[in-house]
Amino acid sequence: MNVVDRKRVVDVLNSLEVIESNGGDQAYLLVENSEKNRGLLNNVGITNEIINKYGDKETFCILSLGIREGFCDLYFDGKLIYFDESIVIESNDKSLIIFKLGDEHFLGLYDNGGVVFEEKITDTLLSQIKKVIN
Repeated sequence: MNVVDRKRVVDVLNSLEVIESNGGDQAYLLVENSEKNRGLLNNVGITNEIINKYGDKETFCILSLGIREGFCDLYFDGKLIYFDESIVIESNDKSLIIFKLGDEHFLGLYDNGGVVFEEKITDTLLSQIKKVIN
């Protein structure tokens, strides 16, 4: 799936009303398993067969669907996020990720429990990083 399609899917997933959620190691974001929610996902290419893998008659998990089907790379503050590009540095139980989303760059530090730190990289800092790398 290309970047434009991933963006559309993630935008729809993020637009759905979360009715129950949990963070940490057992994270989930549940939405109502309704005709409306299925229809929105069907319109961006997510089949009912895929949706059914992540829930039951009442709810389905958009976090599991997004991550396991490869539409998003992580979630932060209850929202699914995809990367246009990323660099990942892993150490023990933490990951440092520099990622690009649209025209913006971000720096994030994550552990098994979720986000430790996430910040937009300013244009000035991005220029300095590029000078060091090049």
